[in-house]
Amino acid sequence: MLKLDEVNPEDMSGDVSESIPSNLISNIYAIDSINDALLLLKSEPVFSNLFDEDEQMWLEKFKNLSNQSKSLVIRLYGRSQKIFRKSEFIKIIPNYTKQCLSELRCLGFISTDMQSLSAETLIHSLNRQELDQLAGMYNIKNFKSLTMVQLKDTLLKTSSISPMASFFKFPTQSKDKFKGLITRILDGCWHVNETYTQLITRLLCLISLGSESAHNRPNKLQSIEALLKTELYSMLLVRRGEVIFPSYVVNRKSTLYRTSEEFQKFLEFMSLEIRLEYLISQKLYDFGMQLCLDKKTKLIDDVTNLSFRRTDLPHFLRRFTSPYRAFRSLLLMIDIYERQRKYNEAIKLIETLLSLTWSLNDD
Repeated sequence: MLKLDEVNPEDMSGDVSESIPSNLISNIYAIDSINDALLLLKSEPVFSNLFDEDEQMWLEKFKNLSNQSKSLVIRLYGRSQKIFRKSEFIKIIPNYTKQCLSELRCLGFISTDMQSLSAETLIHSLNRQELDQLAGMYNIKNFKSLTMVQLKDTLLKTSSISPMASFFKFPTQSKDKFKGLITRILDGCWHVNETYTQLITRLLCLISLGSESAHNRPNKLQSIEALLKTELYSMLLVRRGEVIFPSYVVNRKSTLYRTSEEFQKFLEFMSLEIRLEYLISQKLYDFGMQLCLDKKTKLIDDVTNLSFRRTDLPHFLRRFTSPYRAFRSLLLMIDIYERQRKYNEAIKLIETLLSLTWSLNDD
């Protein structure tokens, strides 16, 4: 297996620092790490098989981006903010804005088409002046006395209630009109395509499976993207020789992820686990419980379904499978129940899990 410290310098893109503007100079190590990750993916057939032809083609195009555009992608990756104004890009890349936006738009990483975004996402991107403008369109009384949070909630409620649309049984028209008005206000703004953000997440996750920092994480990280972004620095430590992996021979015959779907489900549950840990650390138990309830059936099914069990893998590798992550999320759900003093619900879930241990004996 090719390791990061065995990457041939001739396969890399040359001296990255020469082409990076001074305000992005701190991203040089991250660009090198991304290049390493792409090289590793190409050299490992087991990993590359987890990406379909279109995804591999996109990653190849990403590899050929200018260093400025790669640096911008790294800056945008993992942010909770979904919509960006051109002025924000200018602050990040003042001398390369037009070039980078053109490259990333051709790549599909960013887009000006807001129709795929939810009304909630759109309205949370508006500033006070824009909210007032929208409130005026809906004739909301005394909107200037409302806080931004109150005004957003009022607008969302107003947009979902249209007497005329309800009468003619076309309730979606009101929401579509609402999104259309916000889109017009946001004319010239850009949003990051989540499809390709998730693709980068899958790439970084695969190359960080053996990293201790990726699985012994602080609770302050809000998302799996934030966690994996820290792995770019860990890869720098490998290149410097500050982190050295011992020599080893792989005797394992089983494939860790047999299909792309299996890998993506592992990522889904790991992402849920990270989010729950963060919400618990912030004492946001109601939000955490809602996430758990939305996924509860799926989590229990993954733990109990015999076809998902990976008894062919050694014990230490089963932590990288979806049943392991599903079980950990259910334990966090019990934790939230107890913190909310919902002991009956906690006991029921504990009993459910105990009754299922027969299917986990080998795990």
